Amino acid sequence: GVAVAARPPRRAELQWETPRMGACASAVAVVDDDGDAFYDARMDAFAIEWSTVSADERTRVQASWYALDAQVVREVDVCDDADRLARVGEVEMALWMAARGRGALELEASSTTTERRDLFDRAMAFERDEIDGVDGWTRVDRGRGRTALAAETMTRQGVGSASMAASASSSLEGQTSEETDDASARALATLRHAPSFDEDPDVDERLVVHYGRHKGGMVHSFKLSATFDAPPLRLIAVAREWDLITQWNVFALDSTIMLVRGLTNLVTYTALWLPWPLSCRDTALVVNAVFVGQPPPAAVVNARVDPKTCVSFTSRVSQSSAIVLARAVDPDDDIGIGYPKNAAKRKRVRVVGNSGARIRALPPEPGSARLRTRGDMVLHVDAQMPFVPSSLIKFILKTMAPWVHRMIDSMLKSSKYFEAPDSMFQPRVDANPELYDVVRARFAHEGDVE
Repeated sequence: GVAVAARPPRRAELQWETPRMGACASAVAVVDDDGDAFYDARMDAFAIEWSTVSADERTRVQASWYALDAQVVREVDVCDDADRLARVGEVEMALWMAARGRGALELEASSTTTERRDLFDRAMAFERDEIDGVDGWTRVDRGRGRTALAAETMTRQGVGSASMAASASSSLEGQTSEETDDASARALATLRHAPSFDEDPDVDERLVVHYGRHKGGMVHSFKLSATFDAPPLRLIAVAREWDLITQWNVFALDSTIMLVRGLTNLVTYTALWLPWPLSCRDTALVVNAVFVGQPPPAAVVNARVDPKTCVSFTSRVSQSSAIVLARAVDPDDDIGIGYPKNAAKRKRVRVVGNSGARIRALPPEPGSARLRTRGDMVLHVDAQMPFVPSSLIKFILKTMAPWVHRMIDSMLKSSKYFEAPDSMFQPRVDANPELYDVVRARFAHEGDVE
């Protein structure tokens, strides 16, 4: 026989990194040796008596073997790139990349592909039906109507009075005394000093509130839309650093990240103070984030993928944004460290339907290089009770939501929360470059992302 170059690695020997469910972890996975015909045929070919084969034929056959091996290597590289893209939230490009390296039947049969496609389809449906859709929503009146109703709500609840204190105490029945005292004091102080919309009419223009409910149903739907004079990275940081919510939101009794499944996938727990006749309510969520729209080359490089392999990709979404999807924790979900000890005493609500948020960059103001941000949030909440007083709904829409918006708006522009080394969010941003560099890269082509 004739000497031939060492054969390329067989398919089962080709390895690549695949992300493990967890924070910044990865493990080496090996492709299953499926005994494919390509490998068997090559081994048979090496048994040929080369002395009976012409030189030209020998060259042609050997070239075909290595061409097939190169195809397998490219397939592995493509699948590797798809995993890396999906890990940083570029799910649409990951699906496109995987389709290039696998046959249609194999791709359809992949459970990973199915999960990614479902996630991307949910994101598209959320943007189309929930954010941009108008059916079933009633806009909360702006201007004097909203100011007056908010004032009436606080007046009926006796802001700063003994009646308000009594209702707060009743709403927190069953919790520890320390939790009751702290929640009551924080909520009362907030309501007592909450400015009216008349004092800052611009806020009324920047925050738009919608409410929806099917008659007789237990699901209450809330849509909040606001524009912030700060770049998207900061709003994303406020949403991502879930465990800091109690440090800035006076209505939050508890906020915990129970499990970090990946850069863009969390399991969270939250408990909120609510006035009488409700007690504290909590919820547990599985949160997934994806980017949609055409990613800039910097975002692809940040995912450790060669941009040259993606030049022919075109997103089906015209405008770039980050979409955060939330659903209630199911019984079979892994919840990591588990619920806090006080959770057993609290009543739970479920976030249902296609709930979540969209964060989108807006062009800078004239003369500025810094991006602004548009945030839209939709929550469908099953209150787990057939009747919710209208006074409580008005409290959420006209007191709690505007206060939270004001607080976030002020935080995004304050060195107490960003920029300063000892601020609340900046150390978290600096300590997690793998995540926030993705955000910087995603919006870098729009303007100043910091």
